[in-house]
Order: sequence, then C-alpha cells, then structure tokens
Amino acid sequence: MKSTLFACCLLLLPLLLYGQSGDPKLDSLARPLPSGASARKQFERLEKIVLYICMDGNLSYGDYVKQLDSLYRCCLAGKTGDMRYEGLLAAKIVFFQGCVLINDEPKKAQPLLLSAIEQFKVLGDSFGIALGYTELAANSSSLGDSLAFASYHNHAVAFAPHIHDSYYEALIHNNIGIGCYDFGRFAEAANHYFRSLELIERYKTPALLDLQRDVYHNLCGVYSRLEDWNNALIYVQKAIESAEARGQNAAVHYPILARCYLGKKEYAQALDAYQKAEKYFPTESNEIARGNIKYGLATCYRMLGNVSTALTYARQAVGTLPVSVNAPFGAVALEVLAACEFDAGLVDSALHHALIAYQTFREARQNGGLVRIAELLTNIYKSKGAYRKALEYSELRYQYQSQVERQQSTRQLAFGEFTRTAEVEKARREAEVQAQLDRQRNIRYALFAGLAVLALLAFLLYHRYRFKQRTATQLEAKNCEVEAARLHAEQERLRAEKSEAFKSRFLANMSHEIRTPLHGISGYTDLLLETSLAEKQRRYLTAIRHSNERLTEVVNDILDLSKLEAGEVKLREVPFSPAQIARDVQDALAPRAETKGIELSVEIGENVPEALLGDPTRLYQILMNLAGNAVKFTETGRVTLAIEGVTTVIEGVTRSHPLNMRFTVTDTGIGIPPEKLTGIFESFRQADDDTTARFGGTGLGLTIARELVQLHGSDIRVESEVGKGSVFSFGLALPLADAAGLEKTAGATDDLFFSKKLRVLLADDNDYNREIAVEALLRHFEQVEIVEAANGREVLGLLEHSGGDLKSPPEYQPFDLILMDMQMPEMSGTEATRYIRQQLRSDIPIIALTASATPEEIENALASGMNRHLGKPFKPRELARVIAQTLGLNSETRPAGFKTTPAGFGTTSAGFGTTSAGFETLPTLRYDLRFLRDFCNGDEAQVRHFIEKFEAQWPLELEKLETAFSQNDREAIYRAAHGFKPQLEFVGLSEATHLAAALEQGAQNGQPVAALRQVFAQLTTLME
Repeated sequence: MKSTLFACCLLLLPLLLYGQSGDPKLDSLARPLPSGASARKQFERLEKIVLYICMDGNLSYGDYVKQLDSLYRCCLAGKTGDMRYEGLLAAKIVFFQGCVLINDEPKKAQPLLLSAIEQFKVLGDSFGIALGYTELAANSSSLGDSLAFASYHNHAVAFAPHIHDSYYEALIHNNIGIGCYDFGRFAEAANHYFRSLELIERYKTPALLDLQRDVYHNLCGVYSRLEDWNNALIYVQKAIESAEARGQNAAVHYPILARCYLGKKEYAQALDAYQKAEKYFPTESNEIARGNIKYGLATCYRMLGNVSTALTYARQAVGTLPVSVNAPFGAVALEVLAACEFDAGLVDSALHHALIAYQTFREARQNGGLVRIAELLTNIYKSKGAYRKALEYSELRYQYQSQVERQQSTRQLAFGEFTRTAEVEKARREAEVQAQLDRQRNIRYALFAGLAVLALLAFLLYHRYRFKQRTATQLEAKNCEVEAARLHAEQERLRAEKSEAFKSRFLANMSHEIRTPLHGISGYTDLLLETSLAEKQRRYLTAIRHSNERLTEVVNDILDLSKLEAGEVKLREVPFSPAQIARDVQDALAPRAETKGIELSVEIGENVPEALLGDPTRLYQILMNLAGNAVKFTETGRVTLAIEGVTTVIEGVTRSHPLNMRFTVTDTGIGIPPEKLTGIFESFRQADDDTTARFGGTGLGLTIARELVQLHGSDIRVESEVGKGSVFSFGLALPLADAAGLEKTAGATDDLFFSKKLRVLLADDNDYNREIAVEALLRHFEQVEIVEAANGREVLGLLEHSGGDLKSPPEYQPFDLILMDMQMPEMSGTEATRYIRQQLRSDIPIIALTASATPEEIENALASGMNRHLGKPFKPRELARVIAQTLGLNSETRPAGFKTTPAGFGTTSAGFGTTSAGFETLPTLRYDLRFLRDFCNGDEAQVRHFIEKFEAQWPLELEKLETAFSQNDREAIYRAAHGFKPQLEFVGLSEATHLAAALEQGAQNGQPVAALRQVFAQLTTLME
C-alpha cells in the first residue's frame, strides 16, 4: 500500500509545482514542500492556498481545487483509516468547488455550498459552517436575491466568531457589509465595517493593515449614500492615508473624494481631486471610471465659471460613456453636457440632450437624476419662452423630489437607529418637516406669482444673455492669463524642489565619500604615532590628527544636516532616563571643561520623572550641541545643564498623557549681540567672523539642534547679553514611561556572576568568533547551555522546532536568549530577526553582535526587532552586562569554587607560562595582546590557544577575500572584510585592522574593485 501511495504522489508532483502569482502571501503558501512530504501534508498545503484565494476574492483559483480533489481521490480516500477525517476532507472539496462557481455560475454554486454545510454540520465543524454561510451570502448577492441574502447573512453573522483567524474574520465582516450595502441595508453595512475596523486596530497584522483602506472606502460609500458629506470626507481621507502608509495605490479613492467635495459644494477641492484621479487612471481602464471622472471635471469647471473647458470635458464624457454602454451613468453624462450647453448658450442642443437624459433616468428609475434633469428642463423651457412646459417640468421636479426625500429619510432614520443618537434623529425629523413646509410654500408662490415671475425672468434672461456675450471674451482672456501664471508658478516650484533635493543628495554623497579617506588618514596617523619618531615628526603628525578630527566633525555635521533637510531622520519612542542623558552629556564634556578651568554642572528638578518615552539618541545630540557650544564660548565661570518639569507629575499618569519638560543650558560666556540672535541658527553662521577665528567650528551645531527640536514639534528660545552669557532653552511634551522598561543596573561591577540556568542560541558563521563568545559566556554564567548555528536559516530551524516538549532532542528545547551576528551567509541576522518577530511572532530577546557600531548599523538592528547591540570585539564582562540588562538579571556573589576559566584551559601550561616569554615560538606577526590578555584574565595558556586558533583561521579569511575579488563581487568583499576585522582587533593587529576596515568601507561605498584589490594586496603582504 505504501508503494502505491508513493507512486500516486509522484504522478501528482507536476501538478503541485507552483508559479509566481504576484501576491506575496499566496506565493509563500504555494512554495513546494520537500520531496518526501506525506499526502496529508500536501493536502494541507493546497487547502491553505485555496482558502486564501476564497477569502481574498480577487485571485484566480487556477487548477488548485482540481489538484486538491485528485490528491484526495488517489492518495487519501479509503486509505487513512480515519473515516471522520476523510469525511471532513470530502466536505471541504465540495465547499471549494462551490466557491469556484460563485462569480461565473452562482446558481450552480448554491447546491454545492448547501451540501458542504450539511456535511460540516454532521461532522460538527463550526469553522466550515461559518465559511459556508458566508459564501452563500456572497452567492445570493451575485444573484440579487435579497430574501436569501437576509437568511444567509444572519447565519453567517452567528457563526463568524468561530473563525479564529483575525484576518479572515475581518475580511468576512467587510464582505458581508458590501452585500448589505448592495441591498440598501446601510446601518447593517456600517455595523460590519466598524467590526472589521475593530479587529484591524486590535491585531494590526500586515494583512489586516492592507485591508484597512478598503474598509474606510466602504464606510465613505455608506455616508455618501446618506449625504452625510462631512463623515464621508473623513473616511475617504483615512482611506487615502492608509493606502499611502502601506505603499498601496491611493488613486482609486480620488473619485469618491471629489464626489464628497461636490456634495459639500467645495468645487475647487473637487476639481483638484478629479485631476488627480484623471492623472492616475490610465486610458485603458474601464469606461465607467473614466466617464465618471470626465463629467465630474465638467461639473467642477462649470460651477467655477469656466464653461468652455466644462463643455469639452462633458462631450468627452458622453463619448466615453454613452447610454448604450451604461444607462444610469450615461444619463448623468448627458445631463452634465446639457447643463454645460445651456450655460454656453447652446439652448437647442441642451434641450435635445436633456430630454434623452430624462427618458433614460425614467427607464432606469433614477429619482435623483430625474430631480436634477427636470429642474434643468424647467430652466431651458423658460429661456425659450415655453412657460407651460417649464411649469410642467417644475411640478414633475417637486414630485420626484418628494420621492427622493422620503427614500432618503427612510435610509437616514434606519441609520439613526444604528447610531442610537437621539439628537440626530430629532434633527433629521425637523429637517423633513421643514423641507415639507418649504415645498408647500414654493408651490404657493409658483401658483400665485406665475405670470409676473415668468415675465420678469424673460426680461432678466435677455439681459443676462447680452451680458454673457460681452464678458465671455474677457473671461476667456483672463482664464488664459491665470492658467499661464499657474503653470509658471508650478514650474518654479518644481525647479525649487529639484534644486533642494539635489543639494541634499549632493551633501549626503560628498560627506560619505569624504569619510572614507578621512578614516584612512586617521588610521595611518595613529599607526605612525606609535612608531619611533623625531620630535618634529611627532609634532607634525599630532597637528595632522587634530586637523583630521576637526574635518571629521565638519563632515558629520553636514551629513546630519542633509539627513534632516531630506526628511530621513525619524524619531524613536523608547523608555529612557532624562537624568541619565544629562549626566552622559556632562561626562562627555567634562575633560574639555576641566581643561578650560570652568565648572560644568547638572541640575535635575524634583518633579522630573525617572523615565520618559522618546528618542534618547536625538535628545542627547541636542543637549550635546547646546552644552558643547556653551563650553566652547565660555572662558571663565560655569555652564549649567538643567531639566525641570513644567507641571507636577500626578500619581497615576499614563503613557498617553505627555508631560511638559523644560531643558535649559546656561553659561557665563561671551554672549551674543541682539542684532545677531536671529542668524545664529542659520547653517554655517556664527555671531561674527571674530568668533569663528577665536573659537573655530562649522556653524552647524545650533542649526542641527534646532532642526531636531522642531522635529519634536517645539523650538529653541535664546536669551543672551554680551559679556554676561547666554541661556538656551526648549520644551518637549514627552509621555511618561514605566521605569521598569529602563536598562537595569545589574552587573554594574566588573565581577559579574549569575547562577540562573540559561539556554542561549549563538548564531555566527565564523567558528573563531563563536568560540570567543562561548568563552565569554562560560566566564560569567554558571549554568549556561549554548547551542550554535552558522546562519539565519539554522536559527529559524531550531526555533520552529522548539515547542517545549521534554521528549524533543536537546537542540530543540526553548531558548532564553539569542546572540545574533548581523552579517551571515544565506540569511543575515536582520532578516532572521524580522522573520522571528513577524512570522513566528516570538518576543525572545535578541542581542546583535557585529563588527560595525555605526549609528546606521545600530538603527538597522533595532528596527529589525533586536533588543540590544554589542560591537565586536567585546570583553566577557561587557557581554555579561548587556545580557543581564536585557534579561533583568541581578549579579550574585561568585562562589569560591567557580573558576573563571572553563574546562580545557589551565592557568599554566608546559612549554609556556604566565608571561610573554612563552610566546617566543609565535610567528613574526606583531600582536598587541593587551585586549586578549584582558579578555583571558591574564591566562597565558588561554591567550596562546586563541593565537593558535587565529593562526589557523586567517589564511581561510584571506582565501574568502581572494574568491570575492576573483568574482568582482563587492557584496562578498564587504562580508568577508566585515567578518575578518573583529578577529584582527581581537589579537591586536591594528595595522591589518585598518586595512580590513578600508576594504569594508570601500566595498560598501562603491569604490572600484581595482582600488580595493590594492588594499587587499597590502593586507596579504602584511599577514604573510
């Protein structure tokens, strides 16, 4: 029997191969299983694919349902020994076969779906019953059967809670709402839409957020039908914002946005929306969409007084959407054309088109269109002097208006029950009564003053006709002037935007390009200063290093400014201590203040909370710029950094209530003249030229500080007096954070010891780096179990199989922590972390280990979902401290019997002792073993072990680089140099480290491979 099953699966294998569908989730579900997968696994895979297509509604089933049926018949039916399981599979196949027929043959779909539901009921499958009734409701909507829809709708709503997938449940409520809308059940439609939004807001998965804009759009449709234009406008704007935030096409929402503005009689805004829709809807899109846009544009131009342009668009609308294609929309196009022709003085043509539109609206029973076209016909007949006809259509207009208002009142009253707002119901009733009184009054006026009004109207129309003839030429000329001025202004705006974007890109690119040679100058200068030099040579090199540091500051300031101007700086929201930020600034500036002999103090107000929610990195940058300026321009006296809360912190304040914090930097420096205060925040500006000559600087520090403060929604205030000092202050509204979210102070001392049992997953593609990390862990953790992985895919494999089953192999037990290298083959650390957070939905703590500690690298690590970042090479106590802070561990007293050196390493070893004399047999490479000895706590045997490991490893690293160069692969060069650099730092080969860093940065910045090869030749020569 097994051989038969295997043969059947081989025959089905070509059917199970998949192609790219264009839908990322569907492509992921359709990924083939391993060749040895069982028939059950294959069936489950196909079932997930078909269910996703069924619930989406916009994807093609293809041959998936046939494949599902074939797999069941050949490999599962009568072969599993589980009759209930096989019955459930058979019911699912019948259900999916019915789903396939809903759009094309709804009558054939209904019996299949009913049969599937009966089978699900017998088997007790609530989930299948819920899906069955949902699809039956959609099928009834396709057939236009309102009674059947009502019945299936009630059953679907009753069973919807049994659908335990939040995305499917939200999608079902949205789809049921569409059916309710189609049958005029607006209150029920809105109820389903709001239920869908509740699920989206609660779970916020990517799939749910992609659905959000459609739900907002549907809600706009409900309010539009109720002529509640304010609410309709709110929801269509939310739909556009949601689409833009998710990278979706927002153009589909512009026509209904324009319709909302038309309803509010805001014609300029409606015109702008229609123009955007016209721009984004291609010519090959459907005629109804293009026709709607054309007559919408015509209406806007007509109401804004540009009749000639309106007439052009109205004729295009009729040509695009004749009544033969779509009667209701074609009639609207004729109505708009007739109105434009009437305003343009083409009365006979307007009458012809208006009568056709009137007849079409009557046949389609469109009361709203009949109201508008009857009013237009009344005005046309008045202009022709046919007052009897005018009166006839005026009376018809009031009849149709009464029907529309009764229908609209019914809808609004039904919706009022949904909202349960007594004020809205009362206002609606009053409006209905007032409308009835207005109609009666207008009828009386029309009966008693008919002849007089008609005579006066004829007189006025004659004079209006003469006036329009005189002013038409003037208006056309003025419109041409206005249009020319608008086009000129638009060209100037685009030119200014391009210029600003070019400037920002130029500054960013040049700053990056300058950084690489600056790094080389700094590295080689430091290397030269470590050699034997004459006094004059040392003095010259010291001057070069100082100049390089100043130039590096300038480049960094320019890069920060260009990022701010380009809008690339985003604020984070993490818990932080404002007092600790102030103390960090004080520590950083203390050496400079001590050198100048001035006092640098920090004052923290009593009402400053322990923790706030915000971006500590950007706040540190602001305070560092302001306090650094104060220290620079203060010769004697003091500089004070103060933080205080403007309002008292109230017990029980939550994160949603921001606190007003005031940050102040006060100095006793040179001060700023009053006439110079307005210019100090401009780029490359200081108070005067003498200031630049005396104190130096780029003039960008205050500019960057102000840009960052304005990014928080605030501004910097300056008070200054020449010779007495300056006060810089700014306020920020920051939410209160839980102090428990701050980094704990566990492990504040160097002697860290932890007895808690930990299970750690260590991911690094380099054996040498993994051994270093293992050594560091064993030095401070008594009961640590370490499982190693060489790349991100191995990490995911270990996590996906770790379910807490004690019978599982040891490597598949759950982990307490992951130490993740950023750069790994097959799958990087950031890619693996995103998969863990988004797909596995795991919150296991992850610490990034990488050779790069740049702000961009740290931001990339945190953005992917990692908790902390630690640069290589690191000392054991540094790693232990970061782990303790991440897991909230408290350091314990180290037991007397616990050895800081793991088994396999002794404090002495034959052939070499505890001094450097034991290294006489080492190769000729010039090792600086200070870091390594500190890492090994002076254990020379362990130092020798790592040196020997490195001696065996570095030829392999050079071989990786050589392979990358032979393939001219910059990315491979970058990865190889990135992985080699921390090993060189670990053993103290500083010159080789600088060369590896130059290779890493050059490959990342796009330098020619030929230039990189020269650096590699230097590295190879140095190592060999």
